[in-house]
Amino acid sequence: MTKNKSVSPSAREKLKRERILQATLACIERFGVEKTTFDDVTQASGMSRMSVYRVFRTRADLLDALVVERLKSLMHKITTVVDSASTFEDAIIYGSIKSIELTKEDEILFSLIENTHNQSVDRLLIDPGTPVEKMIDDVWGNIFSKARKQKILREDQTNSELLTWLRSIHFLLFLRDDLDVQGQISFISKYALPAMLNQNK
Repeated sequence: MTKNKSVSPSAREKLKRERILQATLACIERFGVEKTTFDDVTQASGMSRMSVYRVFRTRADLLDALVVERLKSLMHKITTVVDSASTFEDAIIYGSIKSIELTKEDEILFSLIENTHNQSVDRLLIDPGTPVEKMIDDVWGNIFSKARKQKILREDQTNSELLTWLRSIHFLLFLRDDLDVQGQISFISKYALPAMLNQNK
């Protein structure tokens, strides 16, 4: 079979990536995260192992990419909550609550984060310079820029550093199952917010 020359190489690579991720999702739904192997994904995708390997070099890379895709699907709902908040404090509190709620409700995403025992997932969610950082900046960037102009934020930390702190708080609260919504609100109000705010204002 000849290749469709009307499809650009970048478009073909994108289609391959989507095909592999869909196969990975199907395998996880069938076997669970821990039992899904690279060979399972290869077989489910109908592609050769080498073809899959050219897109994702390791199982960890593959699972990281799926985490990013699942998070992307949640961003609009979180943005709606953040943008509708009347104050910076409300945006942080209720945007954070919505982020944690949606992540826990997505069973695949919840399982990927909680059960992989994969440090690369932790770094993906928290470290600077990752695709997740870009998504978080898209959601929170405007509200942080506005707060910066109003001198609400502490001056010895950049917006990027404060957003890294916020992502760390989200990850911590995601892992804690001993706090209900009110407990999460209290935690954010007592610990996350004061660390961001300009105490001299």
